[in-house]
Amino acid sequence: MNKTEIQGEPAEVFEKPRQAHWKHDLIAAFSVAMVALPLCLGIAYAAGCPPISGIMAAIVGGLLTSFLRGGHISINGPGAGMIAVIIGALEALDDGSGNKFAYVLAAFVVSGAIMTIMGLFRLGKLGNLIPTSVIKGVLASIGIVIVAKQIHVALGVEVAAKNTLDILALVPSSVLKMNPMVAAISVSSLFILWVYPKIKVSLIKLVPAPMLVLIVALPMAYFFGFQGETYANYLIQMPDDLVSSLVFPNFSKIGTSEFWVSVLGITVIGTIITLAGAKAVDQLDPYKRSTNLDREIGAMGLSTIVCAFLGGLPVIVVIVRSTVAITNGGRTYWSNFFHGAMLLIIILLLSPIIQMVPLAALAAILIFVGLKLASPSAFRDSMRTGWEQFFIMSVTLVSILMTDMMKGLAIGIGMTVLIQLVRSHLPVKEFFASIWKPKLEILKRSDGANLLKIEGTSNFITLNKLKSVLDDMPEKDQIILDFSQCRLVDHSVMEYVNEFKKNYRKKGGQFGILGLDNHLTSTVYPYGLHVLPPVKSQTMNNRQQRLADYAKNKGYEYEMEVDWNAIGLQNFDFFLSRPIEYRNNLISGAYPEIEVTWEVCDITFDEGALIAKEVHHTTAQVVRLPFVIPVFVLEKEDFFKRMMDMADHEDIDFELHRNFSKKFSLRGPDRKNIRSFFTDRLINFLNETAVYHLESNGESLLIFKHTRSAQTDEIDDMVRFTRGLLLALGMKLNEPFSDPDIEQRLDPELAELT
Repeated sequence: MNKTEIQGEPAEVFEKPRQAHWKHDLIAAFSVAMVALPLCLGIAYAAGCPPISGIMAAIVGGLLTSFLRGGHISINGPGAGMIAVIIGALEALDDGSGNKFAYVLAAFVVSGAIMTIMGLFRLGKLGNLIPTSVIKGVLASIGIVIVAKQIHVALGVEVAAKNTLDILALVPSSVLKMNPMVAAISVSSLFILWVYPKIKVSLIKLVPAPMLVLIVALPMAYFFGFQGETYANYLIQMPDDLVSSLVFPNFSKIGTSEFWVSVLGITVIGTIITLAGAKAVDQLDPYKRSTNLDREIGAMGLSTIVCAFLGGLPVIVVIVRSTVAITNGGRTYWSNFFHGAMLLIIILLLSPIIQMVPLAALAAILIFVGLKLASPSAFRDSMRTGWEQFFIMSVTLVSILMTDMMKGLAIGIGMTVLIQLVRSHLPVKEFFASIWKPKLEILKRSDGANLLKIEGTSNFITLNKLKSVLDDMPEKDQIILDFSQCRLVDHSVMEYVNEFKKNYRKKGGQFGILGLDNHLTSTVYPYGLHVLPPVKSQTMNNRQQRLADYAKNKGYEYEMEVDWNAIGLQNFDFFLSRPIEYRNNLISGAYPEIEVTWEVCDITFDEGALIAKEVHHTTAQVVRLPFVIPVFVLEKEDFFKRMMDMADHEDIDFELHRNFSKKFSLRGPDRKNIRSFFTDRLINFLNETAVYHLESNGESLLIFKHTRSAQTDEIDDMVRFTRGLLLALGMKLNEPFSDPDIEQRLDPELAELT
């Protein structure tokens, strides 16, 4: 298979068959398996299902789904997002016969069949009918359900209540009755999960946080004497004979309303999470491949059918494990396949050890996941998109906790429509008419551009119509989207349109948006609900005032405004798998003696997505060069990078500069040109100065030191470092770096800088 057979994958990576990348995928799969093992056990246990059912979903998700799905690098298996709906199904189908799990397995089969049909008939677009803010409310409610149920397990106390709010009300009582040894394991596990992202030691980072929790929890459980029948309830219960212990679907409840309500809930939530996860993985994929969402839905459905007949949980796209795969260098679907194979081997060989895992450790992992889903940052992000979105998310959340998943979902959608009706200032009949029959007109302008005019209302209900029209537009053309006659443009539409704009431009097309200047939005966030002219009011905080003063004193320009597009930054290697949210606090200047301009700005970017998302901030300098240089990445060498370099042989070393090669990891596609570029002069300069992350996209340089916001003195140091770097390249009056006469002329200036 060559590069022409893999849409969207860069030639330098996929010239060879996919199997040629097995080293990268195998390394990634090992990390994923270490994360998946405790999560799969914990998800199954938290859902009230046999622990083996979670492992079975991951095995099927790896060994089977890898060859069916529409994605490239996502990981498949059981997801924490399904816990609440599975719990609801178990409670609804429990008739006291002891067969409730078999009934739910039957619901999994039917749900999988529906998803398979949806994929075959290309109905994945139905997922767009649920507003973004409602989905956020659903995810937050799932997080609260997980935390509510698992906090009692973490304290070693059993509770009889079933309603989430009642379970939360019993927390003070459980604290008073807690088992100190169980609580010690839970607290230790939570501490590990909390402190893990702050650890900078590469050797520790080789072990994923969930596996590190088990490594610590196992000896603690042994030390506390958690052995024998007395402590069986505190440990994972695994059957000795896995084959004979498998539970099979029981369809005797298929004629009941409870069965079909359960099927509907499993299907809706599974579809939402899979679509959201697939879209998130596409954003993280450094090779910017696109998932076929219809095929993805169908593959998850078919895999869920197979898995249910083997006693396993539904198979979906799981964002946490997908993030781990990408972070650890995974490139193709083989990383998913290998992770499933590794879990199968672990279950067959290490089942006795798994039975020694304390439930408190799994509870801690799940509490941490739940807190991620319902974290304060999730509500802050929602509020940032406008008070309307925050209100919709909150109403959905509370409704689910007070009723159930499907009723809360319906209430959230209804509240979204009600708010949009009020905010549109349209008569009721006209509002619903504009949704039922959206007005989209395509005109050809005199300059050849395709003008798409939208009238009335553009919201989550009309999104599929808009999506269909845009998908039919020719590639590498010019499209202008005109919202000037649109009374209301909602959050879901704004998110989709801006994402389409980015992708369309990357493919060589031109895309513009008109008419939003006459709309009002309750936030400066560009994807909020738009109805009337915007109101802009910004004041400087203390740091911004310091930056403004620094720029003024130095003769630089300063702009505090948020730039949500950050055009140009996405072309650097560092941001290929780290989506940029925005940049702001832009300082621009120049090196007059070299005739080169530069910009320093604060960049907010993500690592991971959804519940795996970590938001980071860095202050970086971008320098636009007057000539083309090799594409490369230079960063501090550490143990993990050394291992990756050994696997893919990408690190470029210099025999005559061993200290430099030990200090830095250097990689890039054109090794010969990079070696010529890194002259003795440049290497000596880099050896004698502070270590910065330095990379080139061929036309510009990206430089930063920390993944945090820099102070003014640190910015000044970075500006001086970059000036020295450019001088070390021999740049003077736009002359190439290789001019030996310039190198001799600039030696005194370099000596002063270093």
